Amino acid sequence: MTNPLTESNLVWSDVIYAIEGTPKAVRHWMQKEQVRVGVADANGPRRTYSLADAATLAIVRNLVDYGVPVAMAGDIAHQFVGASLLLNYKNTPPEVLCQSLRNRVLLVWRDGDNWQHRTDLAHDMGKTPAPVYLAIDVGSVVGRAIDRALLCSRNPDEVDGIAKLTHTLARLTKETIHAMDESEQRADALRDRSGQAGDLDHG
Repeated sequence: MTNPLTESNLVWSDVIYAIEGTPKAVRHWMQKEQVRVGVADANGPRRTYSLADAATLAIVRNLVDYGVPVAMAGDIAHQFVGASLLLNYKNTPPEVLCQSLRNRVLLVWRDGDNWQHRTDLAHDMGKTPAPVYLAIDVGSVVGRAIDRALLCSRNPDEVDGIAKLTHTLARLTKETIHAMDESEQRADALRDRSGQAGDLDHG
């Protein structure tokens, strides 16, 4: 048996859903070789991905969101996943392997032109590494990504339905906000005209 986190049985849409990222951004990272994940499919041009890949990309996305350069975020994520996810364990459920990250915090800070990182226990953090630093609850980040990847790979139709519903809600929300803005603009225009008319009456 292989480690369930390293089995390449996910497709592109699975990992994008898992990390709640945008296909354009992740594709750009991979094309620039800033993050190396996935393996080439022997039967075609597409790549397949593992749960460890999803975990790596989830960490990268969170680091990038807070200003860490993509290439550096990729290095940090690869080092963390390789050292912390028990990838040598065999025939162990992913949920059990993720318990190894429970209460762990990834600290990242800038050191001149470089970025440093270390992992601490949430309840027993060591000395503050720098005046300003980023602390990521990697147990939550990785656990959520793996849960979503498993959901997507096991229930693609359900996830597709959720994605379509989310898209519809986002569109309706955008349209509602736009309508409210237009309504406020019309109300402002009416008040302005009323004010101008009042000024003329008093004149």
